[in-house]
Amino acid sequence: MHEKLDNSTLFSQFSHGLKIETSPEQYDAFMAIISNQALSVSLVQLMRLFDNDVDKIARCAAYAFSKSSITTEQFSSLLELRTIIKEGTFYECIDFFDENQKLTPKSQRFLANFLSKDELEVFVDLLKSKPSSEHYFYSITLDISAQNNQRLKQLLKFARFHRLIHFEDEKLDIANNIVINGFSAGARDALLKTFYGEHTKEEFPLPGTISINEIDAFVHRRIRPMAVSYPGIANPSSFHGIEASVYYLTLHDQIHRVLMSSIPNHTFYSFLHAIDVVRKLTGMQWSKEIWHSLDMDFIRYPHMSKEERDKKSPEFICNELLQILSQGISSEENRAIGLFTPFGSNDTMWLLMIHFCFNREEWKNQFSIDPALFNPKSEYMDYYRFVLKHQGELIGKTLTEQIVYIKSAWLQQPIPQGKAEFKKDSERFIQIALDGELMPPLKKDVLKQRSSSSFFKNVVSGNYIKDQFEEKYSFKL
Repeated sequence: MHEKLDNSTLFSQFSHGLKIETSPEQYDAFMAIISNQALSVSLVQLMRLFDNDVDKIARCAAYAFSKSSITTEQFSSLLELRTIIKEGTFYECIDFFDENQKLTPKSQRFLANFLSKDELEVFVDLLKSKPSSEHYFYSITLDISAQNNQRLKQLLKFARFHRLIHFEDEKLDIANNIVINGFSAGARDALLKTFYGEHTKEEFPLPGTISINEIDAFVHRRIRPMAVSYPGIANPSSFHGIEASVYYLTLHDQIHRVLMSSIPNHTFYSFLHAIDVVRKLTGMQWSKEIWHSLDMDFIRYPHMSKEERDKKSPEFICNELLQILSQGISSEENRAIGLFTPFGSNDTMWLLMIHFCFNREEWKNQFSIDPALFNPKSEYMDYYRFVLKHQGELIGKTLTEQIVYIKSAWLQQPIPQGKAEFKKDSERFIQIALDGELMPPLKKDVLKQRSSSSFFKNVVSGNYIKDQFEEKYSFKL
């Protein structure tokens, strides 16, 4: 994992050169307002103080955050409110608590869409530990009359499914406007910690377009960066190739935070290490598979129960790593083989199995991963045992030579000759090349795998796009 940095240091390193402008008098007045009451009340006073200019509020908030005078969540909330005010046809901030610190009837009705009775008690305790300026939820009316992109509407449905927002589903496809209710950043953090406890990852607001290198740096610190708008910096304009306004981009990053938070910590750390092992040993920082793995768009974990997520048994820890290694990869190329898919022609999968074999103590001591505890019925155990069986024959060879050797032994094929090195297929997928030429999967490998591999069961059952696989490798499944 990367070194842990305080928020002001993170802000100075990743703020994209935003300008901070405020007067000492406005800063003092800003702090007096933001420190003593819910933002739903103080927003009126802030708008009056800054002449109804949300850009001035954002700049003052950035100054306060750079001085560690407000929390990350308070800063996020103010920047999100700037987006809501600018993009919504109507907005409202609503207090969770009355003057006696009891939930209001309106907030109770809102929270009933997200929380059970037991969860509600946990949420309220967590929320009350936050600054009072975070004790609110918002309502925004979005104009969707010109919004024909069904993927954006699907994003709204995903966000509701992951319990980030609420809206009436039947109005999404027939109305010109839709009312969406969501949480302040502090309330959202309390919500996720109610669901995911110690496994909850943090969020951090970043203005402008966020690069994959920035996402990488933050993910390694257990943080998902969140797209926000800021005066003087060009707004981000798309995610996954979908053009969208900032509200949708922020929501997209919040969904990714949920997906990251749903992954048990031990699985999260060991999976990141597996990715970093590939990077270090291949010398390649990025490939399409590495990006999709690091983005952690995995649907398995939000369905996991709290009891299961909190398990600490060695067997559970080991086999949850196998589960995430085998997760399907979603990409616009519809390529079925991910970074660690258990498939005999997957060079990076073999790389990891070889690393398990020669670095068992590292995996056991740092990540509680003991390959001997892998599920005996797992395909990974078959591959690991095969490497273990041939370990003596691999000693003295380079890593690329080891992969070529073990693949050939697995397939009972003659060992091909030539200089072996890592190369990217169309700059996207890491494979072994011999004398500069990529090694395609052998037909015998495919035929051997198709009868037993869950990977090929997915291909044949239609979970992956079969036609493109057949076209790429020139034979029918």
